Amino acid sequence: MRKHLVFLGLSLVFGLVATAFGQMDAAGLKAYFSPLIDADAHAAALATHIENLGADAFNVRRAAQKALNETPFLPRGLLLKAKDSPDPEVRLRVDELLGSGDERRDRVGAALGSVAEQNVLGLAVPLLALAPQLEPDQARVWQRAFEATVEDQDEATLLAVIPAEKKVDQAGGLARPDFVRQAAIRVLGPRKSVDDASLKPLLSDLLKDPADVVALEAAQALLNREGREALPRLGELLQSDSFGTRWRAAGMLRSATGQNFDFAPDAEPEVRDKAIKQWATWLAANSATADLKLPVEAPRELTLFNGVDLENWVAVNGEGIDKKKADWSVKNGLIACAGNDNGHLRTREKFQNYQLDVTWRWPGGATGDSGVFLHLGGEDRTFGRTCIEAQLLAGKAGDFWMIGGFDCKVAGRKAGSYAPMQKEPSEKNAGEWNRMQAKVKDGVLEVRVNGVLQNEATDCPKTASYIGLQSEGDAVEFGRVLLTPLD
Repeated sequence: MRKHLVFLGLSLVFGLVATAFGQMDAAGLKAYFSPLIDADAHAAALATHIENLGADAFNVRRAAQKALNETPFLPRGLLLKAKDSPDPEVRLRVDELLGSGDERRDRVGAALGSVAEQNVLGLAVPLLALAPQLEPDQARVWQRAFEATVEDQDEATLLAVIPAEKKVDQAGGLARPDFVRQAAIRVLGPRKSVDDASLKPLLSDLLKDPADVVALEAAQALLNREGREALPRLGELLQSDSFGTRWRAAGMLRSATGQNFDFAPDAEPEVRDKAIKQWATWLAANSATADLKLPVEAPRELTLFNGVDLENWVAVNGEGIDKKKADWSVKNGLIACAGNDNGHLRTREKFQNYQLDVTWRWPGGATGDSGVFLHLGGEDRTFGRTCIEAQLLAGKAGDFWMIGGFDCKVAGRKAGSYAPMQKEPSEKNAGEWNRMQAKVKDGVLEVRVNGVLQNEATDCPKTASYIGLQSEGDAVEFGRVLLTPLD
């Protein structure tokens, strides 16, 4: 009989509506995150509720269902362990909980955004407990919230978070993500109340951390505390496979030393190698004695999509701007396009020389049509724009469409309205994440799809312009939308 009971729906028992966090004050947000203040006790209570899903007594099962539905924080580690329960009833209900977490994740993301915007102090400890349960796309909004909430009394806790051997979080049994240690270093590094004796040994150990984001953050914090051992490590990071890592490392080296060996993070490997050798020679001879210009600020990517809302974007549809952004929404930290209109999102700001990094997928395993608009200008109308579209159409990702009379050259010749990709398709299977990297520099556009250079245009405008994401009749999701200035 138990298997035929109706499981209480998540949408019926949440006490907060989707827009509530926009009006919630600091006290309300603290109450929302309060179950995580003692994360171990919270996990123990939830473990009991999960066990009670298989109880013989109906009222015990119902109470357990209600409690699990109402909590905004379900440790994923506990749920995954419960999938191995010998009780089929428990396995059934846990599967439902694992499969119906979209609304829960949306609410958590919205709450994190509100913490960041309101600078709500005193939530550092519960946010540390929350971090292992987040999806990767929620990392940046978590960092914003975390950095806004730290108080002086949290410094000892953050020092304990930094070491690599402390990555495992006991509550739920999940590993603490690298973005947590990155944020902890970023917070502690400039704090004068944290003495060198406490912090510098930890930072020195992290220079060799396998996570580039952690090593970079440690190098910057250590260098700004006159830890010169950070300089050779930054030289090594010039060889990273990651463009962003190479870009940040080179920027810090130039800023601190005043030297410039024409290292271009986006150049071909053989070109970079020459500059890397020059840097290595100089660092070996001068790291210990050179006059340094401190503090250094590492260049950072611009997050065009913050994982929470579409505040940085304008929706264009039909004859003008759609203030309601009817075809666009944020779901589970992703930009979701319903594909009901033929319009686009565009950035609020214009950009000139940059590297754009966009991930996309077709939801539900289907395929469809969309595109990334570069050098976007003209009127804010669906058919009033001028741009070059880097095609995302399934099987054609990397094709170019020149829209509105956009003028450029492809393969040395004046382009018409269409230029096919140069290589065989490099997209992944339907439903999987794909990555497009577009480099716009001094009138040259290069587009890579999953690392493969698929197309190139020259003689493009050298003026600042918008960037757009297209809606062309099909549902599509965008994840990471990062921009690295190249000026």
